[in-house]
Amino acid sequence: MVQGCREPPYPVVLTDATMEKLALNKFVSQECHCEVSEVSIQLYSLVHWEDPMDMTMSPQGETPTSGVPSSTKEGTLQYRSGTTYLGKELWKSCYVVLRNGILYLYAERTDVTPLQSVTMGGEHCGGCRRSNNTERPHAFQVILTEHPPLVLSANNEQDMAEWMQLLCQSVSKGVIPQGVAPTPCIPCCLVVTDKKLLTCHQDCQTSFFRSLGSAEICDVTAVSLEPGKEYCVI
Repeated sequence: MVQGCREPPYPVVLTDATMEKLALNKFVSQECHCEVSEVSIQLYSLVHWEDPMDMTMSPQGETPTSGVPSSTKEGTLQYRSGTTYLGKELWKSCYVVLRNGILYLYAERTDVTPLQSVTMGGEHCGGCRRSNNTERPHAFQVILTEHPPLVLSANNEQDMAEWMQLLCQSVSKGVIPQGVAPTPCIPCCLVVTDKKLLTCHQDCQTSFFRSLGSAEICDVTAVSLEPGKEYCVI
């Protein structure tokens, strides 16, 4: 950069990642169900991850195969519709559908017109995160760039985690033009601990991590490499 044509001042380079490391350790401890002091990170790297469960993908040059994509889900959730004048939260039931990167909210399952729709991979959506400032234990937010976040609540922890994972994957894949086959690779972080392989999103502004997929180290039986290729199959 110094020898290039750019004039000073040069862009700032991060040299102290203390806060990022603390956030990463906290995220790993949650995913591995252990104390932060027990976390042992062996590798942190930027990678492209191909979801093996996404059945819409096919080898290069072929058309997508039939099947249910991993980023498709529907079910009944609660959404925060507002608050009373006393500050009590108002929640309503809704039927939510995630399909082709778009999140639809319906008042009833049989409705044709949605109450709201969000293009997850577009510029109007900033991802999703767990909501800690609500009375619901399994609440999460869909972050909107031009409006307050859409706050949803699941019935249990597993359902909430599944929704958040698929929503994050939809944000990663972006907006796919009509007639164009989606790319199977999602840019993300790879974190290897002594117990797990984790693929995740990292929000650099808030140091917030979102899990995309994981595998137990003890379940790994082989790592396959091809000469001249930049990928591996685990």
